[in-house]
Amino acid sequence: MAKNKTIEERYQKKSQIEHILLRPDTYIGSVEMHTQLLWVWQKETNRMVQKNITYVPGLYKIFDEIIVNAADVKAREKDKCPNPMTCIKIEINKENKKISVFNDGEGIPVEIHKEMNIYVPHMIFGELLTSDNYDDAEDRITGGRNGFGAKLTNIFSKEFSVQCGDSSRKKEFRMTWFNNMSKFSDAIIKDYNGKDFVKVTFKPDLDKFGMSELNDDIESLLYKRVYDLAGTCSVKVFLNGTRLSVKDFKSYVDLYLRDSSSSSSNSNSNVVQVSSNINDSNTTRNGDSANGSISFSNLDDSHNSNGLINDGDTTTTSKNASEVNGNVNNNTSDEEEVVKIYEKQSRWEIVISKSDGSQFQQVSFVNSICTIKGGSHVNYIVDQLLNSLSKKANAKNKGGMEIKSGHIRNHLWVFVNCLIVNPTFDSQTKETLTTKPVKFGSKCILTDKTINSVLKSSILSNILLWAQAKAQVELRKKMKGGGSKARERIVGIPKLEDANDAGSKHSHECTLILTEGDSAKTSCLAGLSIVGRDRYGVFPLKGKLLNVRDASFKQLVDNKEIQNIFKIMGLDITDKNKEDIKGLRYGSLMIMTDQDYDGSHIKGLLINMIHKFWPSLLKLRGFLSEFVTPIVKVQKGNQEYSFFTIAEYEQWKENTNLTGWKIKYYKGLGTSTDKEFKEYFSNITNHKIFFMWTGDRDGDSIDMAFSKKRIEDRKLWLQNFIIGSYVDHKEKDLTYYDFVNKELIYYSRYDTERSIPNIMDGWKPGQRKVLYGCFKRNLKNECKVAQLVGYIAEHSAYHHGESSLQQTIINMAQTFVGSNNINFLEPCGQFGSRKEGGKDASAARYIFTKLAYATRSIFNEYDDPILKYLNEEGQKIEPQYYIPVIPTILINGCEGIGTGYSSFIPNYNYKDIINNIKRYINKEPLIPMVPWYKDFKGKIEPNGKTGYDSIGIITKIDDETLEITELPIKKWTQDYKEFLEELLTDEKHQIIVDYIDNSSHEDICFTIKMEPNKLKRAEEEGLEKIFKLKSTLTTTNMTLFDPNLKLQRYSTELDILKDFCLHRIKAYENRKSYLIAKLEKEKRIISNKTKFILAIVNNELIVNRKKKKVLVEELYRKGYDPYKDIHKMKKEEIFEQELQETPENAEENEEIIGGITLKDYDYLLSMPIFNLTLEKVEDLIGQLKEKEKELEILRSINIETMWLKDIEKVEEAIEYQRNVELANREESNKFKVAKRTVGTIFKKKKKKKKLSSDEDTEGDNSSDSSEFLINTLNINKNKKKRNNSSTNAKSTTSAATKNTNIKKRLKKIDSQKNNLDNSVSNSGETPIVIDSYANKDTSFSHKATNEYSASHNATTERAHDYTISSTNSRGDSAHSKNVGNTNSDNIGSTNYYKIGNTNYSNLLNNDLSFSSSDSYSINSTPVKQTDSNLNISISPSSTINVNDFLGIKNKLLELGRLYKRLLVISF
Repeated sequence: MAKNKTIEERYQKKSQIEHILLRPDTYIGSVEMHTQLLWVWQKETNRMVQKNITYVPGLYKIFDEIIVNAADVKAREKDKCPNPMTCIKIEINKENKKISVFNDGEGIPVEIHKEMNIYVPHMIFGELLTSDNYDDAEDRITGGRNGFGAKLTNIFSKEFSVQCGDSSRKKEFRMTWFNNMSKFSDAIIKDYNGKDFVKVTFKPDLDKFGMSELNDDIESLLYKRVYDLAGTCSVKVFLNGTRLSVKDFKSYVDLYLRDSSSSSSNSNSNVVQVSSNINDSNTTRNGDSANGSISFSNLDDSHNSNGLINDGDTTTTSKNASEVNGNVNNNTSDEEEVVKIYEKQSRWEIVISKSDGSQFQQVSFVNSICTIKGGSHVNYIVDQLLNSLSKKANAKNKGGMEIKSGHIRNHLWVFVNCLIVNPTFDSQTKETLTTKPVKFGSKCILTDKTINSVLKSSILSNILLWAQAKAQVELRKKMKGGGSKARERIVGIPKLEDANDAGSKHSHECTLILTEGDSAKTSCLAGLSIVGRDRYGVFPLKGKLLNVRDASFKQLVDNKEIQNIFKIMGLDITDKNKEDIKGLRYGSLMIMTDQDYDGSHIKGLLINMIHKFWPSLLKLRGFLSEFVTPIVKVQKGNQEYSFFTIAEYEQWKENTNLTGWKIKYYKGLGTSTDKEFKEYFSNITNHKIFFMWTGDRDGDSIDMAFSKKRIEDRKLWLQNFIIGSYVDHKEKDLTYYDFVNKELIYYSRYDTERSIPNIMDGWKPGQRKVLYGCFKRNLKNECKVAQLVGYIAEHSAYHHGESSLQQTIINMAQTFVGSNNINFLEPCGQFGSRKEGGKDASAARYIFTKLAYATRSIFNEYDDPILKYLNEEGQKIEPQYYIPVIPTILINGCEGIGTGYSSFIPNYNYKDIINNIKRYINKEPLIPMVPWYKDFKGKIEPNGKTGYDSIGIITKIDDETLEITELPIKKWTQDYKEFLEELLTDEKHQIIVDYIDNSSHEDICFTIKMEPNKLKRAEEEGLEKIFKLKSTLTTTNMTLFDPNLKLQRYSTELDILKDFCLHRIKAYENRKSYLIAKLEKEKRIISNKTKFILAIVNNELIVNRKKKKVLVEELYRKGYDPYKDIHKMKKEEIFEQELQETPENAEENEEIIGGITLKDYDYLLSMPIFNLTLEKVEDLIGQLKEKEKELEILRSINIETMWLKDIEKVEEAIEYQRNVELANREESNKFKVAKRTVGTIFKKKKKKKKLSSDEDTEGDNSSDSSEFLINTLNINKNKKKRNNSSTNAKSTTSAATKNTNIKKRLKKIDSQKNNLDNSVSNSGETPIVIDSYANKDTSFSHKATNEYSASHNATTERAHDYTISSTNSRGDSAHSKNVGNTNSDNIGSTNYYKIGNTNYSNLLNNDLSFSSSDSYSINSTPVKQTDSNLNISISPSSTINVNDFLGIKNKLLELGRLYKRLLVISF
C-alpha cells in the first residue's frame, strides 16, 4: 500500500532543468529503447538502407540539435558574406563515447551580454530559453525556434564543451559544463587571429538513456544524419576526418536509389534521370520565388509556371538508361529501372521516384531538419503529383476500377529539401512540419516538364499494372459462380425458373434456356408444359448483353446479368481451361431470341461471352444451341410454309405468285400463341439448331466480329457481304463461322446503315422515315412533334425509341449556324440554338413542325413513282433512298459512326453545287468547292493536311481588350463560355482578367480583358491559337452508301457530286420512261373504253341479263385487254414495287379463262350508265388523240432540260425560303429593340381548312399524266418589260429601300399565294404550270441562253417574275416563288419567244393575258392555226411545229374546262 505523502511531497516545484530531466519526452522525445523501421547508413554497402533498428529517440535528438545549429549558420548566411561557411566536421568516437561538431562561417560574438552580464556563448549554450530566433517579424529559415536546442544536449550530457573563434574581435572562447549542465567551468578567453568557427564537443549521459555505450544501430542512425547534412547544406561535410562524397541533394538521393559503391560505372541498374533546375544560380536560402508571366501554350524547357529560367538539363545515366516514356523498361537487363526526376526551384529541391507499390515513401528536410514523418511540405508537393497522375491514370484505365489518390500515393517515393520561413512542428522532436503552405515564404509549383516526366515514367505504368491486377482479383470474387456449392439450389436471382434437376446428378442433362425478354419467357414456359420442367430452366435477358471481349473492370463488376448467368450455370471465371461440363449446374445452354437483326446480335454476344472466358466449351458439341421460330408463315388452303429468315422468305416470294396466299409476320417471340409454342416444343428437334466448332476460323470469326482492335477486318467483312446469303435452318448444325458470316453480318450491316447516309439523298434511315411520313401525311399545316412521331412510327415501321425519332425531327428543322444549310422541316417553336448546339430545344410535346417551303422542290414529287419502296411485314414503307434534284448530302453534310466505319462530310454552298451540276450537264470541268455554313461569318481555309480549318473572328479593340464575334463551326457558345471561365480561374495558366458575354442565340459577342503584356504575348503566339478559335473540318473520311447500297469512300466532294449526277441522270431517264409508260397505259384504257361503249351502243355487246363470269369470258375473247395485262406494264417498265393485296372476296380471285379473274374487267364494267353515250365516245376519242400528242412531245423532251428546269425551281424555292427566314429574323430583332407590337410581316390570310388537308396520300398514282407532261415542259409566263430609266433608278436605290421593297413584295406574294391556294382548294383540282425556255436558235443551247439572258437583263427588270404552283390533288406542296431580281444566270430569264426569225411574243401575249388586278386568268379563245412552217426547238435534237404547239394549247384549254382545272400559262 502506498505511503501517505505530505502536502510538500505531493505538490512540488521543479526548476526547468529538473523538469527537463524528469519529463524528457516533452523536450527530446522518449528516453526508452524503441524498435522502428528507419533509414540508416550501412557501411558495408556505402548506401542508405531501411531496416528495423533499436535506438533511443532522445539520444538521436540531442545529436540532431547540435548539427542543425551548424546548418543554421549556412541558412543565416547572406549574399556576398565576407566569411562564408565552407565546411562542417563531425567526429563520432564510439569508444570514448564522445561527439564533436565543428563548423566555420559566421561565428558567435565573443563578448559580454550587457543584460545578462555573461559571454554570449555562455548564454546561448548554458542558459535555457535563450535564442536569436524570437523575432517572429523576421523571416527566418533556420531550424531553431524555442530556445531549447543545444541546451537540451548540454543537459543530457556528462560533459559539454564549447569553443568559439571570433575573427572580428580577435578572441577565442572556451567553456565546459558538467553533470547535466549543473556545473560549469570559468570562461577561458584567448587572443585569436584565425577565421570564425564554433566547435561543440559533448559526452552524452548514456545512463539517462538506459545505455552503456553507443551501439551499432545508433551509430548508423547518426551517420545517416551526417550524410543528410552533406546533401542539404551545400557545404563540405567531414565525418571522422574523411570528406563525404555527397556534394548536393541529387547525389544524396542516389544513396537511396542505387548502390553507391557502383555508382561510378552505373552498370548494375537502369536509371532514368530528368533534371529540371529552375534558377539562374545556385539555390539561395533567403530568396523568394520570382514573379513572372504565364505561358499561354505548353511550357517549353526554358520556363516554368512561375516565370523562372529552366536550364532544361535532362540527363540519362547508365549504359542501359532510357528516356522516360511511361513504359516499364523493356531492356533485357535483370535490374529494375530506377526513376529519378529532379527539379530545383528557389528554396526547393525535389526528387520524384517510384516505390514498390506497398506504401508511400518520403525523405524530407526542412531547414536541414529531417522530418521523419513528413508534413505539410511533403503533402504540398505530392498533392500536385496526385492531381495529374489521377487524371492520367484513370483516363488510361478508362472503364477499369477507379484509381484513387491513396492508390497512387503508394507508388510514389518523394525526396524534398526545402527552406521554410519560421517553421512550426508538431513537437520539439520536429518529426512533422505543421506550417501551412501559405506561410512557407515561397512557392513550388512543379513545372509541366516535371509533371510530364512523371506521367511518362514507369510510375504511371506501375500504377496501371497494379490497378489491373487488383481488378482481376475483385473480378474473380464477383464473377465466380462455381465451387463446392455449385450444385445447390440457386436463390436470390429474380425471374429465374430453375430446372428441378439443376445441380443434381442429372445436371449434365439439363438445359438452360435464355430468352429475349419476359414475354418470351412466358411463351417458353407454355412450351415447357409439353416437355416438362425437370430438365429445362428459363432465364429472361433484359436486353442485349455486354460485349465482354474488351469490357472494362467496372462494366463487368457492375453487370449483374452476366454474374447471374455464371451463377445459374455454375461457371467459374478463373477456370478458363474448362474442357467439360463436369461440375456445372446445366450441361447445355440454349438461346431463344426474336428472328430479327437484334436477336442475331444477342446470340452473337452470348457466343462472344463464352468464347472470351471458356473457349473450350464452344468445342463441345451440344453445349450451345439456339431455338428458332418462324419469322413469316404463309398459308393457302392446306399448304403452309414457315420461314425462319427474311432472306429465305424473299427468295420464295420472288418465285411464287402470291395470289391467294395468306401471309403472317412474326415480329417477335411474343407473336406466337401458347398453342404455337406447344407445337414448337412438341417437335423441338425441328426447332433446335446446334452450334458446331470446325476449327480456328470459327474462333477468329467471333473475335473479328467483337474485338475493338479489328476495325479494319470488319470493314473488309462488310465490303464482301453478299445480299441474299442466309442460314439454312433445314440443317441442324450451324458452324460459328457461318453464323457470323451469314446471320450476324445482317445486324452489323443494319447498324452501319443506321449510321452512314446514302449518297443520293444524304439521309440515314431514321431521317428518311421522317421525310416519308411528312410526305405521306402531306404536312402543310403545323403538327406537334410528339404527335408526328407516332404517325411516322406507325406508317414507316419504326422500331426504335420515340426520343430518337423526336431528336431526328428536331435536327432536320434546325437553322442555327453549324446545323443545316437548308432545313427540310419548319421549326415552329424552340428547336435549339447555337448556344448549346441544339441541346436547348424544347420538349417534343411543346413544339410544332411542317414541311419547309423548299422541301418538295428539292425532293420532286414526280420522282416518287420511280423510287424503290421497302416493305416491312407486308407494309409499304419509305424507299431505299430518295432522289433529290441536287445532292443534299453535300448541302447539309453528315456525321456518323457505325460498325467498322465512320463518316464526316462538311456542308457546302448550294449555289456552288448547282453551278457545278450545270457544268456537269454541259460537260465542262468541275470547280472544287470549299465548305460553307449558312450565316457563318468566320473564315474557312484549307489546312493542307486533313481538309479545312474553320476560324472564328477575334478583334483587338485596344491594348487590353479583345472582342470575339464568331466561333469555329460546331463550337457552341456555352462550351466556349466555360472555356473562358477556365482561362479566368486557372491559377497555373490564368490568361484573362475578365470577360463580358453579350452573345445572343444567333450571334456571338465576347469582350475579353487582359493584361497588356499578356495580350502582346498572345498576339505573338497567335490569338486564334490561344483562344481556340480554330477547328478542323476533315475531308478524308467521306464514307457513304452508294446507289447500289455498297459502302464507298470518296476522295473529294467532286467525286461525290459526279457519282450523284451520274445516277440522277439515270433517274430522269426512269422518270421519262415512267411518264411514257403511264401515258401508254392511259391510252390503252381509253381505247378499250371507247371500244366497249361503241360495242354496247351498236348492240355488238349485250351486257344485261348475263352472269358476270360469262361476260368476263366474252370480253376476253373479243380482245379487250384485262387490267392485269395493263398492270404488268407498270411493274416491268415503271420500276415500282407493289404488294399484291388479297381481296376479301375469294370469288374474285377465281380464274375464269386464261388466268383472268372477275376483277380484271372492273375498269370497264364499273363505268356509270350515263357514260354509255355517243357524247362520251367523242370525248374519249378526243382524249385518245390528246394522249397520242402528249406522248409524242414527251418522247422528244431532253432529260438535261428536265433537270435544268427542276434546278431553276429549286433555286427559286430556296431563295424564297431564305428571304422569309431573314425577314422573320429582322422583324424579330426590331421587336426586341423597339418593343413593337406583336405581329409579323408574313401574317397570312386564314384559309378555310379542308378536312382532307392532312389526309394520307400515296404520291405516285393519283395525278394525270398530262400533269407530268406539262410540268416537264415547264413553260414560264411572260416578263413585263421595263425601260432603261427604270432599271437605272433601281440600281441606285439604297440598301434600306431594297429591304423594304423585299418585305412589301413578300407580303404581296403571300397574298397572291393565298388567293391562289384558295382558288385551288375550292376547285379541288391541280393547277397546271407550264414553263418553257426561250432561245434565239432553233436548237437548245444552255450557254447561249445564259449569255442572252445576261445581256437582256441589263435592260429589264424581273420584279414580277413569279413562278407559282399550288397543292395538287395528292396534297404535296409545291409552292414556288421567286422574289425580286433573279440571278441573270438562270435559264429561261429572257422576255421574248422566238421561233426561227419571227417574233411570236405579241401573238402569245395576246392569247395568254393576265388581268391588271394580278388575278391570273386564261384567254379561253382558241388560237387559230397559221400557215407558218416555223418550228419550236424543245430539245437539242427535237423540234415541234408552231401549229402543233398552238393545237396543244387548245387541247389543254379544253382539258381545263373538262376537268375544271386552273391553267396557268406563263411566258
